[in-house]
Amino acid sequence: MKQLLGHDQVVRSMPNTPARLGKGMTVWYATPETTETQRAGFRKAVAAGVRIAYGTDSGVYPHGLNAMQLPYMVKYGMTPMQAVQSATIRAAELMGWEDRVGSIAPGKYADLIAVEGDALADLRAFRRVRFVMKGGTVYKR
Repeated sequence: MKQLLGHDQVVRSMPNTPARLGKGMTVWYATPETTETQRAGFRKAVAAGVRIAYGTDSGVYPHGLNAMQLPYMVKYGMTPMQAVQSATIRAAELMGWEDRVGSIAPGKYADLIAVEGDALADLRAFRRVRFVMKGGTVYKR
């Protein structure tokens, strides 16, 4: 089994030079300086009340491990509830889909997950999903 690196380890291991992908395409890697700038911007946005939708380009974590980002959102300014809401109701509002998803209500898609324990006390619980329902169909018990 591969060992997953934490965000800070990944950033430290990246080169400080661009990579050329092909004609006209260049990728710039994050550096400790750009990462700290991003964190400072995140803190300012949270403090200013900016509505933030949870999302990823999966540049740091493989698909399916996105929940690893939740504790970082709290570390850099959000409350645990704000972090969870960024992945539910705030994301729905910012996409204009709050009439369909983002909360549990009659007439909305029944997209739910369940985790063991108090997820707001330990956001790592979102990495251990025990129950999944999508569109009212149970996919995992």
